[in-house]
Amino acid sequence: MASRILSSLPARPQSGLLPRLRNAFSTSAKASQDPLTEIISSAGNTAKQASAATSTRTQTAQSQPSPEATEGLRSLTRRLVRDRGDISRRNTASRRGLKDSIAQFARAQDLERQQTRRWKQGDVYAPHDLTPAEMQKWRKRTRPTMDAFDALGMNPLDHYKNFAIMSEYMTEMGRIRNSYDTGLRPVNQRRIAKAIRRSIGMGLMPSVHKHPEILEQTWKEGRMRNRPIG
Repeated sequence: MASRILSSLPARPQSGLLPRLRNAFSTSAKASQDPLTEIISSAGNTAKQASAATSTRTQTAQSQPSPEATEGLRSLTRRLVRDRGDISRRNTASRRGLKDSIAQFARAQDLERQQTRRWKQGDVYAPHDLTPAEMQKWRKRTRPTMDAFDALGMNPLDHYKNFAIMSEYMTEMGRIRNSYDTGLRPVNQRRIAKAIRRSIGMGLMPSVHKHPEILEQTWKEGRMRNRPIG
């Protein structure tokens, strides 16, 4: 009986049975794994969304300064504006004061130029001494009481190139001044006369008038002295 049953069973299983069993097993395995995969993926997405929201809130908090910082910045700006205004006002006041002091100094210089008398400390004067007639007396050249070259230890012949010194001992028409006007000793008077003639002969000085630079300086001094005070 047993031999009949065994003989009636097929010797090999059918060829399509194994693939069907394999597919059924894999499908059941996949079906059992899908819920776990979905849970893991949903948990990962939730974590990503939470981290993104946290970073967004952090950036927003960093981009918006606190009220204390805003108030400090405003106070600093107001202080800078106030300091700049104070500096501008101080500069304007200092420039105005400097301008006034320069004007006062120029006026004092103009007054001093018109006073030909050199006042000394302790001089006593009357209002009459400030009149033009009295001031004119102080314009006149007085005779020197000592020899300038002896006082300085200089030889006039060594300075024939210095037209400023030579012009002091010449008249406006180019003539040599007398010893009464120069106050020089006879020896130095002859030396200065020789130095002047040598300078004229070399063409360093004109023979009929003073040196042009001396004339220009005299003209400028006269113009400044006669300038009206205003």
